[in-house]
Amino acid sequence: MARNLFLIRTALILGVFGFAAFSYFRGAEMVGNVDAAALEMLRYVFWGAAALAAVVAVLIRGRVESAATAQQKTSLLIVGWAFGEGAALFGIVLYMIGGAVSSLALGLLLFTFTLTILPIPRIER
Repeated sequence: MARNLFLIRTALILGVFGFAAFSYFRGAEMVGNVDAAALEMLRYVFWGAAALAAVVAVLIRGRVESAATAQQKTSLLIVGWAFGEGAALFGIVLYMIGGAVSSLALGLLLFTFTLTILPIPRIER
């Protein structure tokens, strides 16, 4: 179980941080015409998604600690990581379409928070 979770977590980390690096160094070249009102609305949606991801991570942490089986823990961890990944990707895309670099940074910070608060369980021997 721990090895599979490690592989999933590593893939998430490499994907998110690789996409963030790509968008940071090349994203400004790909910006098209984006309506300012739509960009502002997307910024508010991002803040909501970021808050939701943080709340879900905290709630899932309690559920992981009280989960009865290893399969339940695995499922809950993957769901929690997915919420963090979703918020990070939303922030990266928002940056790429013309948002501030703070959306990219907040998304990555939230993703890191999610990975920190939901660690891979230690193997009990």
